[in-house]
Amino acid sequence: MVRITWRSDKLGPLKKPFKTLVEAGFRHRRKTLVNSLKLVHPGRDWEKLQEELGLSPQARAQELSPRQWIALAREAVTRGWLS
Repeated sequence: MVRITWRSDKLGPLKKPFKTLVEAGFRHRRKTLVNSLKLVHPGRDWEKLQEELGLSPQARAQELSPRQWIALAREAVTRGWLS
């Protein structure tokens, strides 16, 4: 179980996409992050995005740092995948 407690509003407009991605990533904890994201948000090239961010294609949700999650959310918003 993961619990996120917002201590500040530093994420601004990224708060909702960040939360959406983290929930999707941890929803299927035994799957790789790419496969978890594909189940919840199909039709996106999550493999390419992870590669561009320097993340392993075999990465699992628990292996990402908070900064990596923020970068993933920022890029997904920039590409129009999440809002």
